[in-house]
Amino acid sequence: MKRVLALVVLAITVTAAGLVLAGGGATAATGRDTYSSCLKHAQSTFDMDQCVGAERQRLKPLLAAAYNKLLANKQRRHLIVASEKAWLAYEKRDCSYAGSAAQGGTLQPIIQGECLVSRTRTRIRDLKEFAAPLGR
Repeated sequence: MKRVLALVVLAITVTAAGLVLAGGGATAATGRDTYSSCLKHAQSTFDMDQCVGAERQRLKPLLAAAYNKLLANKQRRHLIVASEKAWLAYEKRDCSYAGSAAQGGTLQPIIQGECLVSRTRTRIRDLKEFAAPLGR
């Protein structure tokens, strides 16, 4: 169990560090630094779960803002709505699979949550790119 926990903590820390290096706005970087620090200082799976939950809450309005910006284009609205439905189904299944590596264990929700954080960050980045003018 200790080895699995150590591997999960390492994977989460590496993922969080990689996301920090990937760039983004000052607010995004600050949020990632806080999240990374939270995970680094977590003393238990409960603490790690709290870090994941807080980061997911922080990302929610960022995702909503990026999505809502695309909804403003009435001609293409149906496309982004269909895309978002498909994305949510993918995200749920993908992260469920990721968590299944620790099926029934205390690490399962941590792994699933970290997956959801990662996928949400990717989705925010993609939605922002969709909103950017062509040729930029």
